Amino acid sequence: MTPEDKELLDIHVKAMPAAGYAYAKILYKNTPSSKIETFECIETAVRDQVLEHVSPKIAFFFVGEKTGTTKGKTRTIRSCVAKIKVTNKQASRLGIETYRRFSPLLEKCCDSCSI
Repeated sequence: MTPEDKELLDIHVKAMPAAGYAYAKILYKNTPSSKIETFECIETAVRDQVLEHVSPKIAFFFVGEKTGTTKGKTRTIRSCVAKIKVTNKQASRLGIETYRRFSPLLEKCCDSCSI
């Protein structure tokens, strides 16, 4: 990351408290209290919430920017960062085979675990 981009990212991160951590409050409100009783539980809850609600939106942006398209029938690819909705055209441009439901990285992770 360039120093300029790092500085810009820091500015946005520092603005979060001024916005009242609105996104965090929404995620917190939608987390059962039984799931945040210990630090370990909080870690798991935050990870789960980010993977379910935040990562897909970031990944969707990356995919759209890289492929330059949003056209085609949508399908869901399970990945290490989220369940990501991609179009067939995007999948093709990214080298994801037809009917594949798991990302290449997730498949590599699963293959290495089965050794």
